[in-house]
Amino acid sequence: MRQLRQLLQQFNEEITLRGYSERTRNSYRYVINQLYKYFGQPFDTISDKQLEMYFRYFNLEKHHCRATLKLHLNGIHFLFEHVLHRSFTISVCLPKRKEKLPQLLTPQDISAVIYYCKTNKHRAMVALCYGCGLRVILATVSP
Repeated sequence: MRQLRQLLQQFNEEITLRGYSERTRNSYRYVINQLYKYFGQPFDTISDKQLEMYFRYFNLEKHHCRATLKLHLNGIHFLFEHVLHRSFTISVCLPKRKEKLPQLLTPQDISAVIYYCKTNKHRAMVALCYGCGLRVILATVSP
């Protein structure tokens, strides 16, 4: 545990010197704690094969999304390269990014929105935006 505290102190100094944001520092610190919980041994003794197994566990058994895996990968990469001064050579296959379909309104929904507009000007704006296929943000941004 003492070694982990020293490592975290060294990590904090290194990441602060490099100008990373507070949110990134907290995220990477969390990743380091998760890595320590998983292995329970000094980071110097962890092999590349063990790290690959760690990422396989996160991907296949924990079913984490691509962003979480990438966060862990970047945090561990920073730890090994900049704090432990050890080369980080593992390659991790990240899952494909899931494409989200846009949420569309039905013609009945649009009719209801137009009906509840208070002025003719607003009705015309909503009808025009819908008819032209514009995004909502384009109608709300002022020049």
